[in-house]
Amino acid sequence: MGLFGFRKNVDTHRLLDTPRGPRPAGYPPGTPVPGEIAVYFADDPRKLYQLHQWLPVFELLHERHPVVIITRNPRSYDALLTATKLRVVLAPAFPDLVDLYECSDVKVAVYVNNSVHNFHSLMQRRMLHIHVNHGESDKVCMVSNQVKAYDRVFVAGEAAVRRHRAALIEFDESSLVRVGRPQLDLRPDPLLPPSPRRTILYAPTWEGENASNNYTSVDVLGPAIVAAALAVPDVRLVYKPHPRAAISPLPSMAAAHREIVRLVEAAARRDPEAGHQVHATGDILAVIPGCDLMITDVSSVGLDFLYLRADAPMFIADRYGDRARLHDAAPISRCADVIDSASIGALTGRLADRLGVDRHRAARAATRTHYFGDLAPGESTVRFLASIGDAVTRRDRQLGSTTAPKEAGMDQLNVVILAAGMGTRLGMPHPKPLTPLADGRSILQQQLDNLRAVFGDRARVTIVVGFHAEEVMAAAPDALFAYNERYAQTNTSKSLLTALRSSAPGGVLWLNGDVVFDPRLLSSISPAILEDRSFVCVNTEAVGEEEVKYTASVDGFVVELSKSVVDGLGEAVGINYIASPDKAALVEHLEACTDTDYFERGIELAIEAAGMRVVALDISEFFVVEVDFAADLERANVEVGKTVTPAA
Repeated sequence: MGLFGFRKNVDTHRLLDTPRGPRPAGYPPGTPVPGEIAVYFADDPRKLYQLHQWLPVFELLHERHPVVIITRNPRSYDALLTATKLRVVLAPAFPDLVDLYECSDVKVAVYVNNSVHNFHSLMQRRMLHIHVNHGESDKVCMVSNQVKAYDRVFVAGEAAVRRHRAALIEFDESSLVRVGRPQLDLRPDPLLPPSPRRTILYAPTWEGENASNNYTSVDVLGPAIVAAALAVPDVRLVYKPHPRAAISPLPSMAAAHREIVRLVEAAARRDPEAGHQVHATGDILAVIPGCDLMITDVSSVGLDFLYLRADAPMFIADRYGDRARLHDAAPISRCADVIDSASIGALTGRLADRLGVDRHRAARAATRTHYFGDLAPGESTVRFLASIGDAVTRRDRQLGSTTAPKEAGMDQLNVVILAAGMGTRLGMPHPKPLTPLADGRSILQQQLDNLRAVFGDRARVTIVVGFHAEEVMAAAPDALFAYNERYAQTNTSKSLLTALRSSAPGGVLWLNGDVVFDPRLLSSISPAILEDRSFVCVNTEAVGEEEVKYTASVDGFVVELSKSVVDGLGEAVGINYIASPDKAALVEHLEACTDTDYFERGIELAIEAAGMRVVALDISEFFVVEVDFAADLERANVEVGKTVTPAA
């Protein structure tokens, strides 16, 4: 089903490298756990729903950075063995966990809840710790003072940022990273069969672990809600309770849940064609697409419905009957009808009205943006993967586990391809780097092949993505990625800044994502890379009006570099290198650039203010063209077969 679809035909009953047979008492002492990312889950099976929704996302992450799940509870360990193909290990005692971390090279630990047991894992100092939580919700429990202990806190959007700001004292908001909700990019197989009837979904939450976190409608309004929904003509009712509602120890909750189930099952017997049903298990995300209206409480599933079905009406139940408090605490309630003890008597008619006239639809669209930003399908996953990758890179950089190119030889070369832009001038529906060439390859693939032909495995390629990011990622599965979340509002200065901030130590070679060139060009510039000299590749045989032009000092160093240069000596071709000692200065001056500046402005500022010396490296003897217009593409296709050397 595509890059972000659910995996089909996966043998989920087998575990990579997980021994079968009797469950071990714990992971063997002194045995390193293979993996860069540790997903830490210390709780018992009652809370496994918090982890289950992340498993498909973590399986995608595993394709880029090996993932291992670390458990502390034997029953949770047993349950996970059949729930995921990821490796699962058991470290039941604190000394087991300490030993496991000390003998392993885990780089990033990920936490899906606010368990007090997370602090056992947080003691490890040689990892970065990232809290991702298990949903996006307005519940009080979504913000814990524990977040101050994590290096990064992944949140969905603006609503979550404001939630943390309002709830916490002296919290450093710079640790918040907006990634959307990656789980909502998944497309599980639907659980509901098609129906000619309109489907009403009642998906309440549970009672929480304390009174302040109790948002459930089950015990106070649940049976009445179900009876009212069943009375609406020509509907199918689906009851999808929270996983913990059915096992609640509270007598009132247990009794109300049983009554709801009785009502639904009785209605199903009276009218078998209606399709009324109870879904006590199964993925709520597989139920939502088949529904026309949702009734829920203040919970994450309400926001999931808002994201996936902003076109469908919603009802929010308020057990406390305090509408002002509800609207203040849960902005989603302002674009929904509210059910409370005062309005429950008119619910049947109100449901029928909303199925006919959805008067909150426009407001829901704006509210969706407040919670999740303006995200297209797939972009949350792109942000998540890129943000985890950035954490891995930064951890390695701070521990000095990666090396820069050395004079004696190039151990590793950081390469950045700028591919975030929308490429409107070429007029293609896809990202410009994916434009096909005459030899059947895309521009991006030609670049990757050229880099591989000249530098081999020494090239560590990071692609900056933005517009249709998932398409670019699918086209280059072996690359690393950085995400420019403001690609529609910013230019190449900010895309390059994003990449340089997360780059490993050493200089960086970067290419515009629309450059078609002869790979021999890369061989010609290798000596300058080995010498770690900053340079801009230039063509002195052409000075186009629309191109970036340059002037230079008598000793060959760039003085001016922009499209507005007068009497330029030649064109910059979009292939450049920043040396190790100059990288910090370039980052500083890229930060000073405006959103609309090209990266060349950052180079100019660093030259003017910091005295950075950048060589104008003449590569005029080689074919190279930046594909901005249709004529450029025609020229590239004429030359690609005869001048551009095929990849080795």
